[in-house]
Amino acid sequence: MSKRNGKIVRKIPLNDENIEEDLPKKKLVKYNHKAEEEEEDNDDGMDENDEVNQRETPEEKRVRMAKMLIKEMRREIKSTEEESGAAQDEEEVDENAFDAEDLDRQIIASRFKAEADERMGKLDRKAAHLLVGHTFDESSFKILKGHQRSVTCVAISDDETQLFSGSKDCNLIRWDIESGKKLHVFKGKAHTKKDVTEGHNGEILTLALSTDGRFMVSGGTDKENLIRVWDLEGNKHLDNFKGHRKGINSIAFRQGANQIYSASNDRTIKVWDIENMMFVDTLYGHQAEVLSVDCLSKERPISSGLDKTIHLWKVTEETQLEFKGLSSSIDCVSYVNNELFVSGCQDGSVSLWSSAKKKPISTLKLAHFFNIQKEEGNESENTLERKHGWISSVAALKYSDLFASGSNDGFIRLWKIERPQGEKTPSGFKSIGVIPMHGWVNSLAFSKNGKFLVAGIGRDHRLGRWDPVKTAKNSIVVIPLPIFL
Repeated sequence: MSKRNGKIVRKIPLNDENIEEDLPKKKLVKYNHKAEEEEEDNDDGMDENDEVNQRETPEEKRVRMAKMLIKEMRREIKSTEEESGAAQDEEEVDENAFDAEDLDRQIIASRFKAEADERMGKLDRKAAHLLVGHTFDESSFKILKGHQRSVTCVAISDDETQLFSGSKDCNLIRWDIESGKKLHVFKGKAHTKKDVTEGHNGEILTLALSTDGRFMVSGGTDKENLIRVWDLEGNKHLDNFKGHRKGINSIAFRQGANQIYSASNDRTIKVWDIENMMFVDTLYGHQAEVLSVDCLSKERPISSGLDKTIHLWKVTEETQLEFKGLSSSIDCVSYVNNELFVSGCQDGSVSLWSSAKKKPISTLKLAHFFNIQKEEGNESENTLERKHGWISSVAALKYSDLFASGSNDGFIRLWKIERPQGEKTPSGFKSIGVIPMHGWVNSLAFSKNGKFLVAGIGRDHRLGRWDPVKTAKNSIVVIPLPIFL
């Protein structure tokens, strides 16, 4: 695919037999035809619920889904009241003229508005001020150990109860956050000569979770450059996606949809449909390896790579925006909201971007650094100088003013996005705190409501073995935050 007159033009190399074999020529072609056979077999055995669902009009379906959501919210409200001891009997409610139904309506309306704002990218949560001056007690951190090699990726479920981790040891682990116990291990085996159809046979570099918690996808340096799809309801391997010509560096789910974007060393982004196990499209534009990709609810993923650029893909419009202005490889990128995103570079700089500007709003060089001794003159006078730390991860608390960055300098650094009063566009960002962390911080993830920050730690960098921290422990660190959103 090339960019011609502002539009994306797809190019499929027909002279490459492998590509023709791996990728469908049409836009939506199913990989697994067994699903079609199963659907045909199940047509005769359709239950009543399926028949009702088929007869539903779109309006009736929306009403039914809304009722289900309200019912679930009422159950959550009741559960919260019981846990906090706030439940009162009917006589006490009457005496205090307390209208429980009115309160329920207010809470439900508030939840509906928050969810609608989040889908539209309008939610603007203030969280950074809660961390200003906060001292992190390392004894409160939960250290989860289970991987034999560097942890490269972490993700947290939407309900903030579970987390998932991937490692260079070819294993994926499902954890319970509260207890810190393993719930399941999706085992792989490195360098196996046999064709491994389920577990990974190469280093795992990335994973992502669907919003509804049904699916997990993962990728890395597997033979045949596979993306593996996992069914989380049954803790089992579901299928593989084949199409990339080189390793997978990053995967992102589109929020609220079962669509994923994968970034690869073959310089492309590929779009996949998990629900129907389909290949959808290939996005061309990067001139070097693509290292990171992220997405919110809109079909507008962002990606960054070794070509020192960030691309914002307008998939439905078949156009793309290219952002430049940095002098080093952009190894990681993360959306803040639909208009803002942050990035981290190999040269130690962190940048804040707006989709309305082609260059960064603000860039801080030496965001992570080491103090090293420098000898001057014959007198061997030792003075300190700063050496940049390679930014290995960035993560934003979505739709808020808070983000974090990681390196191998011994700290996770927290940043607040600053916006002048009355202005829509931020003016920059500032440091508001650090969290001690020994080793390479290869992955960072905020839980949806800011209850936790999770870090994937390794002895070496996610993508290689540069500057190993030999005394570091390969682990996942769960850091509680004083944020209640």
